[in-house]
Amino acid sequence: MPFAFSVQEKIQTLAAGSPKRLILEYLWANARGRANRQPWEAIAGWLRAHDVRMEKESFQTGLLASTREGGIFIGSSRDGFYLIENRKDAEATMEFIKERLESHNRRLRHLNSLVKDAGWEELPLGE
Repeated sequence: MPFAFSVQEKIQTLAAGSPKRLILEYLWANARGRANRQPWEAIAGWLRAHDVRMEKESFQTGLLASTREGGIFIGSSRDGFYLIENRKDAEATMEFIKERLESHNRRLRHLNSLVKDAGWEELPLGE
């Protein structure tokens, strides 16, 4: 079963005290569902209390990215992270990701306009 329901099973496969396990334990206890989302600062504080130091970028490119290729898929918003428990949580995460994609697409279009202004052939934007 996907999303939050998979967390307990996943936790058991991780080494005790490992950063991934600590984060999933924290999210399971404190951030089930978007209404309970937790800011990065709270998660980092939990890690520090367990003598683990991690930057937000490491979390995003590590555990967050890896869950988004697996069955858990940690949800996110501008103000925190949470375990997806229901369709509304998934919809909120999808909307947040779409907003970020549109922001990146605007940057790509702007880059392409600068390339064109430089007299170069436009770059393919892809799909």
